[in-house]
Amino acid sequence: MPFRPSLRWDQEDFIRALDGATGHETLLEERAYDIIGIGSTTGRIRWMSPSVTAFLGWAPNELVGAATTQLIHPDDLAVMLQGRSRVLDGGALAVELRIRGRSGRFRHFRCFGGHLTNADGEVVGTIGGWRCIDEEVAGREALGHLQQQPSLA
Repeated sequence: MPFRPSLRWDQEDFIRALDGATGHETLLEERAYDIIGIGSTTGRIRWMSPSVTAFLGWAPNELVGAATTQLIHPDDLAVMLQGRSRVLDGGALAVELRIRGRSGRFRHFRCFGGHLTNADGEVVGTIGGWRCIDEEVAGREALGHLQQQPSLA
């Protein structure tokens, strides 16, 4: 089934898109993502998993049609845009980004992504999985602070 260019998706549309996304359904099954999303080639959100509410406070329908750039920390924007460009050229995305929640607070995520194609093989969208890594980042930062302290020896 070809990927529909509509910005409004329901659960059945998402499942059909995954069925047609050769390789990506396996990618999603292998990695237990906290949030899964589908985007357009222009960077608009087409669908977000309901788990986005637990992690970021947004209802999925609040994000449909929004530009992904509105959610990314300004310091991470260039990395995200380069990654999206790679995905649209047929590559894959694996980056760490800070993503803004509904409250305005940013959370750390490891983001993986790939492209979706239609029946003719044309790239018509992106699909990604996000895993929250707040605790991992806090641990790295704490370790960095410990390593910077002078030794007592």
